Amino acid sequence: MIMHEVANAVDLNHYFVLVGELQWKGTVWCLVESFCMSSLPDRK
Repeated sequence: MIMHEVANAVDLNHYFVLVGELQWKGTVWCLVESFCMSSLPDRK
């Protein structure tokens, strides 16, 4: 039973790490994209 609880906790932690990484990459991508769009208006 305890091992099962530990496994669930590890899975949740892994899931949150994945989600955080995706959000971070998405934010960086949005910043880079908006920067490129504002500095290069002729490229669409």
